Amino acid sequence: MTDDVLNRLTTALADRYRLERELGSGGMATVYLAHDLKHERQVAVKVLRPELAAALGSERFLREIKITAKLTHPHILPLLDSGEADGFLFYVMPYVEGESLRDRLNREKQLPIDDALTIAAEVADALGSAHRHNVIHRDIKPANILMEEGHAVVADFGVARAITAAGETRLTDTGLAIGTPAYLSPEQASGERELDGRSDLYSLGCVLYEMLVGEPPFTGPTAESVAYQHLTAEPLVVNSRRAAIPEDVTATVAKALAKAPADRYQTAGALHGALTAEQVSLSTPTDMRGVRTATMRSRKLRIGVAAAAVVIAVIGAALLAPRWRGAALDSNRVLVVAFADNSGLDETRTLGRMAQAYIIQTLTDAGFANVVDPITSVAVSHNVAAAGRDAGPGGIMALADDAQAGTVVTGSYYAAGDSVHMQIRITDASDGSVLQTVGPVVGSIGAHGALVARLGREVVGTLASLLDQDIGSWEPTVQPATYEAYEAYGEGLEAYLWEEGHAEAARHFERAAAADPTFARAALWAAQSYVVLEPPRYAQYAKAESLLAPLIASRGRLSRYERCRLDFVVALGIRPSLSAGYDAARCMAQAAPGSDDARRELAVFTWRLNRPREAFALLRELDPDRGLVRQWSDYWAWLAVFHHTLGNYEDELEAARQGRQRFPESAKYQRIEARALAALGRLDAVAANLEARRSLRSREPLGDYLGTVAVSLRTHGHRAAAQEMFDETIAWFQSLPHDTEGVRAGLAYWLYEAERWNDARRLYEALAAEHPESTHYLVQLGRLAARRGDTAGALTVSEQLRRLERPYLKGQRPLDRARIAALLGDLEQATTLLGQAIEQTPLWGLHIRVRRDMDFEPVRDYPPFQELMRPKR
Repeated sequence: MTDDVLNRLTTALADRYRLERELGSGGMATVYLAHDLKHERQVAVKVLRPELAAALGSERFLREIKITAKLTHPHILPLLDSGEADGFLFYVMPYVEGESLRDRLNREKQLPIDDALTIAAEVADALGSAHRHNVIHRDIKPANILMEEGHAVVADFGVARAITAAGETRLTDTGLAIGTPAYLSPEQASGERELDGRSDLYSLGCVLYEMLVGEPPFTGPTAESVAYQHLTAEPLVVNSRRAAIPEDVTATVAKALAKAPADRYQTAGALHGALTAEQVSLSTPTDMRGVRTATMRSRKLRIGVAAAAVVIAVIGAALLAPRWRGAALDSNRVLVVAFADNSGLDETRTLGRMAQAYIIQTLTDAGFANVVDPITSVAVSHNVAAAGRDAGPGGIMALADDAQAGTVVTGSYYAAGDSVHMQIRITDASDGSVLQTVGPVVGSIGAHGALVARLGREVVGTLASLLDQDIGSWEPTVQPATYEAYEAYGEGLEAYLWEEGHAEAARHFERAAAADPTFARAALWAAQSYVVLEPPRYAQYAKAESLLAPLIASRGRLSRYERCRLDFVVALGIRPSLSAGYDAARCMAQAAPGSDDARRELAVFTWRLNRPREAFALLRELDPDRGLVRQWSDYWAWLAVFHHTLGNYEDELEAARQGRQRFPESAKYQRIEARALAALGRLDAVAANLEARRSLRSREPLGDYLGTVAVSLRTHGHRAAAQEMFDETIAWFQSLPHDTEGVRAGLAYWLYEAERWNDARRLYEALAAEHPESTHYLVQLGRLAARRGDTAGALTVSEQLRRLERPYLKGQRPLDRARIAALLGDLEQATTLLGQAIEQTPLWGLHIRVRRDMDFEPVRDYPPFQELMRPKR
C-alpha cells in the first residue's frame, strides 16, 4: 500500500482507530495493528485491497459480513466491527498476540501427532458451530488458524463468503480466487458457487495432512496445477510418509480428503468425534493415568473407541454436542457402589454405604485415581433405577455407563455369628470382566470402624496395583467416622441431590457432624448446605461459620481436598470472595478430578469471573444425560446464561428448550426462553411464551415473571412492548389484596422498573416509615433521590450504606452504592464500587444482572466500566 493510500486510510479511520503498524498483507487484504479509541484495546484491522473494494461495492459486502458477526464460539475469532471509510472496506477482529499455525509449521514442519489431532478437533468444533449458522468459511488454511494460549482460533470466518456474495461475477476482473490453492476443495477447484460445509472439511483435511506430514497433500509450480490435482489425483496416505501415524488417523485423513463430498464426513461434528476418539486411542498405551497391568491392557479399548466414534458420527452435528461424546470409558475413573447388605440385621443395614463413603474418601485422598464423588454416586444409582435397570451388582455395566467409569468397585456383606464378612469385586467396565476380588474381610459386628478401615486400605492397595501406581507406604490421613455419622451423612447426600432438599440436607449433615466431630466432610457439607439455601434470605451464615470454626482451627489435619472444600465454603458466604471461590473450586477439581460436583462448581465460578468461553468449555465436558449432571436442573440454565453472555441467542434459546423439555414444570426455563426470544426480537413468540406460562402452576408469582420478561424486552431495545408488559405487571400486583408487605414491596419494585418514579417513591416512603429497620427501602429511596437530582439525599443514603456492618453477603452494599453513584454521574466511583460488589458476591454472578440494570445506563460508555464488564477470553 502506497504512502498516499496509507495516509488516506489513517485519516479516514482516525475517529475510531489509530493505526500503529502493518502486520501483514495477502491476496485480499492488508492487516494493521490498531488501537481501538472507544474501547481502549488493541485490535487487528483488515483493509480490503482498493481494487477489490471498488469491484465489490460496500453495501452488499457489509450486509453479508454482518451475518458472520453473529458467530460466537471459543475457537472462532469474533468479528468486532466493519465498515466503509473514504472508499476503503474494512473489518476488525481482536488482536491475537500468539503465532499462527502457519508460523508454527514454518518452524517445525511436522507436529506431534497428538498436537495435530487436537488442533484439527478444535477447528472442526469451530466449523460445526459456523455451519449450524449456515456460514461456510471457504478459506481454511494454516494462516487463518491462530494459536491463542495453546488453543486453535479460526480467523476470517465468512469473509470469503461475504466477498463471493457481494462480488458475484465481478471477482474475475480483480484476479482474485476465493480459497488458497493448496487447501481448495475439489468443488472450489472446479469453480462451483454453491458450497456446503463439506468443502471446509476437505480443506481441514489438507491442513491436518500438512501438520502430520510437513506439506499439503498436493503441491506444484502453479495454482492451476495444484487445483487440477485436487480434482484428479489421490494423495499419498499419510503413514506412508510418516510411519508413526496410526492406521485410524490415516483413515480419518483419507476420508476427509475424499473427492466426492458424499464420501467425506458429512458434518464437522462427525469429523470432530473421529478426531477426539483417535486422541483417546492414541493416548491409551502411554498415559500412565489410564494404564493397567498386562491384564488390563488386554481390554477391548479399540472396540470401545470405534463404537463411540460411530455414535459421534450420528449425533456430532447436534447444536449442543458436549465434548465428552466419543470418549471410551476411562479405566482410571473409578466408581464405588454401595455394598449390598445380605446380613438381614438392623445394626448393619447401612454398613454398605459407610464402606462406600470411606473408600471414596481414601481413594480421593490417595490421589492416583479419578474416583467418582459421593453425591455423583448417589445420582448414578437414582438414574439407573429410574431407567428401570438393576442398580445392584448385576447392573454394573449400567452403573458404569451412567458414571462414565471404566473401573467399578462393588461388594456385599453377610453376618456369620457375631462377625461380618465383606467381599469386594473390582470390575473392568469395558467388557464386564472381573479384574480382582478382595476378601473376605472379616470384622466383629459393632466394630464397624475397624472393619471399614481395613477394607479401605485393601481396596486402595489393590487398585493402585491394577492401575500401575506406586503408592509406597501410603496410609490414610483419617480413620472412618462412626456408623451413626455415616448414616446421617448418607441421608444428607440423598437430600442435597435435589435443589429443594438443601434445608433437609443441612440438618442431616449437621447431625452427622455432631455424631462424630472428627468427620470433617460432614461439617463441610452442612456448612455449604446452609450457605446455598434459596432464596438467599433463608441462608444461615452464622450456623455455617460455627460448623467451620473447628475445621479452620485444625486445618493442618485436613486432607488436600478437604482444605479446598473448606476454602470454597468460606468464600461462598463467610468471607465472600469471588476470586477466592474460583481458586478453591479449581483446587477441588484438581484434588478430586473425578468429582462432577467440583467440576460444575469450577464451570460456574469461571463464568462468574466473566470468562464465559472458558466456562462454556468446562460445562460442555459434563454429560447432561448421565450422573450428577442429569439430576442438576440448572445445567441447561447455566448453558443458556453462558450463551447469553456471549450474545449467542439462538443457542441460548436451544438450551432453554432443552431444559424445558427435561423439566417441563419449571418456570425457570420458560423465563430463559422468553429472554432469548426477546434478544432475538421475536415478539410474537414472546407473547406465546407468556400464554403458556399463565397455565403453568409455579411458586414464582406471575407478576414477577411478567416483569422479568419486560426487563428483557427493554434491555434489547423493544421499549414499546416492554412498557405494555410493565403495565400488565403492575396491574397484576394491583389486583392483589394490599394487606401484606410482600405485595406492596413487589408493586413498588415494578413501579420503579417501569420508570414510574413518583408512584414508586410514595409507596417506598410509606414502607420505609412502617419498617425503619429495612435497608432495602432505604436503598430504593436513595436511588429515587439520585434520579430526581437530590444529590445530598442520595449521598446521605450512600454514606449510611457504607457504614452499615453486614458480616455476610457484604457485596450488596457496594452494589447499591454503585447504582447511586452511577445515577449521580460519578462514573469512577460507580465502577470502583461495582468491582468491589462483583468480588464480594460469589454466589450471584453480577455481570449479566448489571447489563440489564437501567441504573447503570449513565456509565455504559465509560471505558473502565466497559473493561470491567467485557468478557475475558
